[in-house]
Amino acid sequence: EIRAALEVRAERMGGRVLHDELSLRDPEAAARIDPANVRRVVRALEVMELTGRPFTASLPDGTHYFPGTLQLGLAADYGWLDPRISQRTAHMLRDGLVEEAAGLGPLSRTARTATGYREALAHLAGELTTAELAGAISLATRQLARRQVKWFRRDSRTRWLDATDPRTALGRALGLVFAGRDA
Repeated sequence: EIRAALEVRAERMGGRVLHDELSLRDPEAAARIDPANVRRVVRALEVMELTGRPFTASLPDGTHYFPGTLQLGLAADYGWLDPRISQRTAHMLRDGLVEEAAGLGPLSRTARTATGYREALAHLAGELTTAELAGAISLATRQLARRQVKWFRRDSRTRWLDATDPRTALGRALGLVFAGRDA
């Protein structure tokens, strides 16, 4: 209910107004959240309404709850990854993504903006042609992949493996698991 009200305010008044409100109530949180990321601004304000505390008080303190956990990441050059994203998009469309999106009914804002569904729903609304649809999904997926890489690269615990060489990556992963991470 709180989130829905904040989302309505964001749609009516603009995300910048909510970010300005966040700046007044929790300047540290506002400094950490991009004003264009309305979903995160709404979430911060929602948490503050629910808890009565600044959003930053709810953020992790940097403590890793499972410090001995092995984290593996698959790294790939975008020149290798991008064609695979386009191929996967073509498969999703062939396998009925648009029909699936049409049958979903009312969705939460988060579901409506999920990569792939957002573009399929735009196509169904006449905002994207059939010719534009695959390109729009592929572009959104590439942008998401780049954001994810940026996010995971900040975590120094992650051990990166080369996704373009699955056999070597698997061997290295097994070596890390069985040798205690120093392989």
